[in-house]
Amino acid sequence: MIKKFIIYFMTKKYLLVIILKINERMAKALKESEVLDRLGLKDGELEKILGFKVCYDEKHTIFRVLDDNRPVKKLKGSKTKGWRVRLNGDTESCEKSTSKLGLKNLRSNNPVKINGQYFFNHGHILASQFYSFINDKEKENIIKDNKRNGFIQFSVANLQQEEASDNFRKSQAFYENKIVNYLKNEGGKIQYEVTILFYDKDDKIPIGTKILFKTIKQSNSQKILENDEDSHIFIPNFDKDFDLPQNDDNANNVDSYREFYCKGYDDKYQKCFKNIAIPDEDGKVYDEAGHQVFYPSRCQ
Repeated sequence: MIKKFIIYFMTKKYLLVIILKINERMAKALKESEVLDRLGLKDGELEKILGFKVCYDEKHTIFRVLDDNRPVKKLKGSKTKGWRVRLNGDTESCEKSTSKLGLKNLRSNNPVKINGQYFFNHGHILASQFYSFINDKEKENIIKDNKRNGFIQFSVANLQQEEASDNFRKSQAFYENKIVNYLKNEGGKIQYEVTILFYDKDDKIPIGTKILFKTIKQSNSQKILENDEDSHIFIPNFDKDFDLPQNDDNANNVDSYREFYCKGYDDKYQKCFKNIAIPDEDGKVYDEAGHQVFYPSRCQ
C-alpha cells in the first residue's frame, strides 16, 4: 500500500506542495538473504570474499565483520583494492581537496532518484576529506589519482541519507564523517583501512566497501572512537530501487545481479529503476505516478 504525505513549504511568494510517495513494503529493512541476492551472491560467498565471518545488521543494512573468528578461506578469483593510511588529527591542512570524480561515460543514462540524487556515483575509495590528514605527501598524491581511487558506487551506499528514525541505512559517508569529526575534535590519530571488493577480478562493479579503523592510543584519558561505533564493517553496494526482473528459471534472481556486477551498467537496465524523477521539456519534475515534485532547495 502506498501512503501520500503532503508537506507545505511557505515562502513570501510561493506555496509549494510536495507530494512524497513512500512504498511501505520497500521502506522496510531488507533481510540478509535479500541483500545477498541483490549483490549476486549465494550463501557463504560474502564471507569467502571478505575472508571473515560476518553478522548482518538489519537495522542499518550493513555487515559487521567478526575479527575474533578464524579467517575464512578466500573465494578463488575474487579481488580487493584499497588503502591503508594513518590519519593525523593534529596535522589537518587548511587546503580543501580539489579531487572530483566524474562519470563521463555514465552521466547521460544515469537516472535521477526522486530525492534529486543520481542513482550512481563515482565514489572515492579513500574519502577526499581524509587527504588533509595524511602526512605522507607521496602517498597523498598517489591516492588523488582518480584511476586508483575511484569506482562506480550506488549513491545510497556512498552518501548518507536522512536519518529519520532509528532504522536507517549506514553509508560509507556515515563512517567517514564520524572519523573526520573525531580527528577535528579530539586531535587524535586513526589507523584506517578501506577496500572495495569484487566477486571476480574482472568485474566492473564492486559488491561493496570494507572499512576497518583503530584509534592509536596516546594517553589513558584519550577517547577511543571504536568504543562508540563498529570499527570493522562491510557496506553493501546496492540500491533496493534497482530491481532486476526475475527469470522463469531463477526464482531468487541471483544470476541476473551477478551479471550486472560482472559486466557493468548499460542501457538494458533503464527500466529496472523505481522511484525515479521524470523531467519534462519545461524543466518540471514528476514522479512515476505523474505527480509534480518540488524540491525545497529550489525555493527562492
